[in-house]
Amino acid sequence: MARNSAAARSASPEGALITFVLALSLTTGGIVLMVPYFAYVFWFLEPQNLIDRIRRGALEVAGKGALETEPLQSGEAQAQIIDALEELTDITSNSISGKDKIIASAAVDALRDMAIEYIRVKPQAAPIWFTVGPNIRLNPDFVAMDPESLRDLEQRHTWVEWKVLRQYLSIYNEALGPMRDINYLIAIDTRYIAEAAAKANDEQLIQLTLRFLNSFVRATLNARDVRTVYNVLNQYRKLGEFMLLEGHHDAALECVRHIKYYGLVAFDMDLHFVTETVAHDMSTLAQLANQVGSPAEPNILADFLELDRPPFVRAQDKALMGVRKAQVKLAAYYILTEQEECARSIANDMRGEPIDRLKLIRRQLENVANKDFWEITDRGRNFEYMPPNQRACLATYFEWLDVEAPPPEPKPETDPAPEEPSLSKQK
Repeated sequence: MARNSAAARSASPEGALITFVLALSLTTGGIVLMVPYFAYVFWFLEPQNLIDRIRRGALEVAGKGALETEPLQSGEAQAQIIDALEELTDITSNSISGKDKIIASAAVDALRDMAIEYIRVKPQAAPIWFTVGPNIRLNPDFVAMDPESLRDLEQRHTWVEWKVLRQYLSIYNEALGPMRDINYLIAIDTRYIAEAAAKANDEQLIQLTLRFLNSFVRATLNARDVRTVYNVLNQYRKLGEFMLLEGHHDAALECVRHIKYYGLVAFDMDLHFVTETVAHDMSTLAQLANQVGSPAEPNILADFLELDRPPFVRAQDKALMGVRKAQVKLAAYYILTEQEECARSIANDMRGEPIDRLKLIRRQLENVANKDFWEITDRGRNFEYMPPNQRACLATYFEWLDVEAPPPEPKPETDPAPEEPSLSKQK
C-alpha cells in the first residue's frame, strides 16, 4: 500500500511539477557552473592572447636556456625557441590569407619583442648557447644554409636574430601585394631591432639587419611596388639617422651606400620616382652628418654627388631633375651654415648642366612654400620644401652658376566680385 501511495503521488501533477523544477534547477546550475569554463576556453583560444602566451613563454625559455651550460638542456631550449618563432609565423601567414590585419600585426610585433628582449639577455648567455645544436640543426632554414654561412652565424652569435629576421623575410614576401601594411610594419620592426643592436653595440647584428633590409628592398623592387619601396626606404633613412645620432658612423655610411645602390637599381628598372626618393633621403642624411660632425660626412657627400654620375642617369632628364633638386637643397643648407666650400663642391659638380634645366630647378624650388605634401603619406613632408631662410640661399647658389633669377610672376588683378546677372543684362 505504501508503494502504491508513493507511486500515486509521483504520478500526480504536483509530483511531476516538482520533478521538472528539480531537473530544471540542476540543468541551470550546471550551465551556470560551466560559464566560467567556457569563458576561459574562449579567452585561451583568442588569437591575441595566444600570441602573447607564445611570446612570454619563448622569452622565459630564452632567458633560462641561454644561461644553461649543459648541452641537453640548452638544446631543448633552442628547440622551443624555434617552435615559438615558427608558430608565430604560421599565425601571421594564416591571418594574411584571411585578411586579418590586426592579428597579423600582433604576431609580427611579437617577433620583434622577442628579438629585442633577447638582445638584453644575450650578453649573459653561455658559449654553448650560440652553437646551433642538434635539436635545431635539421630545421629547414638551417639545412638550406651553406655550411660556412652557418658557422658564421655561430661565430657571430646571431642565430636567434637570424631566425627571427628569416621569419620576417618569409612573411614579407607573402604580404607583398595583398597586405602592404604588414610590409611597412616589418620594415619598422626591423629598424627597431637594428636600433636595439646599436644600443647594445652589437655590430654583427647591425650588419645582419642591414642585409635583411636590403632583401626587403630588393623583393619590393622586383615586384615593382613603388609605394611599398617608398615607405621601406623611409625606415632605412630613419635607421641611418639613428646610427649617426648614436655614433655608429660606419653603419650610417653603409646605410647611405645601400640606399644609393638601390636607387640606381630602381633607375635601371625605370622606377624613376624611387631614384628621386633615394636622392632626397641621401640629402637628408648628408645634412644630418654635417650637423652632428660625423667623420663619415665627406664620404656620404661624395656618394651623394655620385648618384647622378652613370651615363644612363644623365640621359634621363626627369629623373636627373629630382636628384639635382636634392643636391641643390643640400647646397642651400651649406650656404646657410656658412660652409661655402661644401656648397661650391656641389655647384662645381653641376656646372655641366644645361642652363634651362638649372633655371627650371631654381624656379620650382623657390615656389615651394608649404612643407606639407598635399596627400597623406608616412613621410608627410614635401620633398622640395626648405625653410624660408634656407630657401633664400638659393639666390647665392645659382649666382655661382650664372643662373638669373626668374622674372616675378604677374599678380592677378583684383577684380570686384562678379554681380548676379540681372534680367535687363540677360536681355
